Amino acid sequence: MQYTDIVVGTDGSAAGVSAVRWAATHAERVRARLRIVCVYHWPLPGPGRSTAQLDAPARARALAVVAAAVADARGAQPTVEVHGTAVLGLPSDALLTESRTAALLVVGSHGRSALASALLGSVGLQIATFAACPVVVVRGRAHTAIGPVVAGVDDTPSSERVLETGFVEAHRRGCALVAVRAVEKDAPQVRAVALGVRVGCGPSPRSR
Repeated sequence: MQYTDIVVGTDGSAAGVSAVRWAATHAERVRARLRIVCVYHWPLPGPGRSTAQLDAPARARALAVVAAAVADARGAQPTVEVHGTAVLGLPSDALLTESRTAALLVVGSHGRSALASALLGSVGLQIATFAACPVVVVRGRAHTAIGPVVAGVDDTPSSERVLETGFVEAHRRGCALVAVRAVEKDAPQVRAVALGVRVGCGPSPRSR
């Protein structure tokens, strides 16, 4: 079965808002539906408190985040079909489950916590490593309509998939594709291999 929906995770933070806007723009570009997910959890109940008492306010806050994100996505891209949901659980676990039925999973580079805000963010790192579908971790600008697509490559078989995706995205945007390989300073010169003909994405993308 081929899945076509784009899923974006948000917690209402600035990074989450950027992820939603990027996902909405991409959904419009590829004519896909957009599903917005806010994952929430609550601490273990103390004496005299039930799980229902803890769940209700936490879920209400998550649904408010979802409603704002859905409105933002629809405002940015009115032609995109947008749905939203709140899911109880840990963010990485819940979004990895979502990845099983998504064409693309989009997350922000970090969430609300100080620890998660470092570098890529713990949730983003786990998802990028273990997701069952391609992943986009949005950093910085949500609107990146200009500039080239950059693909990092190496000698592993997965690089061909990376290049294929890079050519497709460059073709959609009508921009250049730049393939980058990092080598150690004293490593022998790496032979360049032109893979563009094998990808078959048409003449629009350029590599340099």
